[in-house]
Amino acid sequence: MPENKDSSSSLWLTLSVFFVIAVMALYVVEEFTDYSVLSPSSGGGSGLGGSAEGSLQPAVDACKRAASAQLGSSLVSSRMDKISTRYLPASQEYFVILDLVIRDQERVAYYYECNVTAVNQQVIRTRVTGPPGSFESIGIE
Repeated sequence: MPENKDSSSSLWLTLSVFFVIAVMALYVVEEFTDYSVLSPSSGGGSGLGGSAEGSLQPAVDACKRAASAQLGSSLVSSRMDKISTRYLPASQEYFVILDLVIRDQERVAYYYECNVTAVNQQVIRTRVTGPPGSFESIGIE
């Protein structure tokens, strides 16, 4: 009888370890890519809110192009802030927030805000935000 209990404990331990590894893998996939395994709005479809003309990804891409054009070679990387980015049904726009990494300013939090039309993915307003006094160091006034 004790051998049966040991094999049952071993099975539960193995399943628990497998579950923890699977959850960690899902987190890594979601954190380091623009793909969300658990979110119903990822991978195309109707975007955030379910009422946009198309998906969110073209709006994010348009915002990234605008950030790259404005910041040039000082922009190291940009990543969509999944919590703040949303569809605004009243104006039929996406409000996209990008977390920016600026060359030689890696420890400073910069954000790029974009309003992008849902119909044709044109960027209609942008704004870079960061701590007071930080813009002079990256050449933005």
